[in-house]
Amino acid sequence: MRGPLLKALSGRGAFYAVRVNALGPGGAVLVSITASKGRIPLLFGPGELKAAHISQVVRAALDGAAL
Repeated sequence: MRGPLLKALSGRGAFYAVRVNALGPGGAVLVSITASKGRIPLLFGPGELKAAHISQVVRAALDGAAL
């Protein structure tokens, strides 16, 4: 997940703290992105862990929250 997250966060002119946690045996992953203006928790299911999808979701979430 490191590559897709770095791609989505780079060039935004802000500092982000990112935590990635696996949740239970089902393969879900929680990505928590914290900035000075707030925090966004994103939950990805096992079928959503493709690099392009992760980057797209993270970018859209940051844009929508104006972080």
